[in-house]
Amino acid sequence: MREAETREAWPARCAGGRLAVFFLLALVLHGAGSAAGTGADAESGQAGAAPTLSLSDWAGFKKGLAERGIAAGLSYLGEVFTDLAGGLRRGPVYVHNISLTLSLDLHKLAGWRGATLFLYGMGIGGGNPERRFGEIQTVSNIAASDATRLYEAWIEQDLFAGRLSLLAGLYDLNSEFDVIEAASVFLNSSQGIDPTFAFTGLNGPSIFPYTTLGFRARLKTGGFYVQSVVLNGLAGDPADPDGTRVVFRKGNGVLLAAEAGYRFPLARRRHRRQAVRESIRRYIAPDYAGKIALGLWGYTARFAPVLPPPEGAGEIRGDRGFYVLLSHTVWRQDGDSGRDLTAFARVGVANPRLNRLALFTGGGISFAGLFPGRSRDIAGLAFAAAFNGDGYMRMAARAGSPVRRAEWNLELTYQSRLLSWLDLHPDVQFVIHPSMAPAVRNAFGFDIRVEIHL
Repeated sequence: MREAETREAWPARCAGGRLAVFFLLALVLHGAGSAAGTGADAESGQAGAAPTLSLSDWAGFKKGLAERGIAAGLSYLGEVFTDLAGGLRRGPVYVHNISLTLSLDLHKLAGWRGATLFLYGMGIGGGNPERRFGEIQTVSNIAASDATRLYEAWIEQDLFAGRLSLLAGLYDLNSEFDVIEAASVFLNSSQGIDPTFAFTGLNGPSIFPYTTLGFRARLKTGGFYVQSVVLNGLAGDPADPDGTRVVFRKGNGVLLAAEAGYRFPLARRRHRRQAVRESIRRYIAPDYAGKIALGLWGYTARFAPVLPPPEGAGEIRGDRGFYVLLSHTVWRQDGDSGRDLTAFARVGVANPRLNRLALFTGGGISFAGLFPGRSRDIAGLAFAAAFNGDGYMRMAARAGSPVRRAEWNLELTYQSRLLSWLDLHPDVQFVIHPSMAPAVRNAFGFDIRVEIHL
C-alpha cells in the first residue's frame, strides 16, 4: 500500500480491529468470571475457589453492570444455507457472525448527563450463499468476507428531555435510517435496507459490513421525527477490506441523508420481544404500532455513468435517490397473549444513469404469536423485487450479455424463542431470475439459523 494512503487511514488496520474486539471480549469475560467466582465462594464458604461461569451467573453479572451504567451483550449467529434447486450450484454453505456490544451510560459512570458511549466489535466468517444462488439481493444478511473489526464506536448526547439527539463517530446509518422493524425477522438483505441505496457510493454507504465516520442529528416531538446524517463518502477501504479503516482523500466527498416520519402510537404499552439481529444493527424494541417515513440521500463525489461514452456522458457529480416506507400493526389480540399482525411496504428509487438498480419494491407481513402459547415467536412472509435501470440494460445488451429487468425474492420465515438466550430460525427463499441473468435458473433454498444472545 502506498505511504500516502497509509497516512490517510484512521484509526487502524485489520489488526487494530481484532485487537479492539478481543480486548472488549476479554474485559467482559474476565469481569464475568470474577463475579461468578465470588458468588461460588460465598455459597461454598471456601476462599479462593476456582471461578465458574453459568448462564445465570452471566445474567446476574449483566444486571449488576447495568445498575452501574454498563450494558454488555454477546451474540453468536450461525446458519447453514442450502441451495436445493436452480441457481449456480447445489450444496450447503455455513455462515457465522459473533458480536460484542458495550454501551456506557456516562451519566451514571462520570456524571455526564444524557451522554452514551457505544462500542461494537464484530467477527464474520464462513462461506457466501451468493456463490450458490447467484442472486443480487443477498439471501443471508450476515454473509460477508471473513473479518474481525471494530464495527461501531460513537458517542451520543441527548438534550431537551430526549427530544434532540446528537451522535458522532463510527456509525451504521442503517441502524436508524431506512429501517422497518417488522421486516427485521427476515434474512434477505433487502428487507434490512433497500438495495437501490445499499449498492451506491464508492464502496457502499456506511452499512454492514463497512462503516465510516459520521455525524447524526435527530429531533422528535410526539410521534413526529426528523433526522439527518453526514458521512464520509467512502465506507471502509477497498484496498484493505478486512480492516477497520476510515480513509479521507480527495474525491471521497460526503454522503448526506435525511429521513422524516411519523410513528403511530400503541393503544397501550406492552412488552415486545427484540426481533432485530444484534449482529446487524443496534436496536431498541419499538413502543409504537408502526411508522410512515420518507428518506432522501445524496453523494457529493463524482461517479462514472453506468452507460459509458459514446452513448453516456463523462463523470457526473453527485448521486441521489429516495425511499418511502410504511409499517403498521393491522390486528392485535386483546389481553396478554402478545399476538399481533403487522404489514409493511417499501419503495426505493436511484438515479438510473449512475446505478445498476433504479427501482426497488418490497413488502410483507409478520405475525407475532402465530401459535397459541408461542407469543415470543415471529412468523413472516415477504417479497423483494430489484429492477435494473435502462442504462444498465442498454450497456449489457451492447456488451452482448442482455439481462432481464428484475430479480424477485419470496421468503417464508419463522423465528422461534426456545430459551431466553436461544432462537432457532428456519427460513425458505425462492429467487426468480437470480441476478437477472437469463442463463441462471430460478433458485430455491433452505436456511436454518441458530441465534445465541447472552
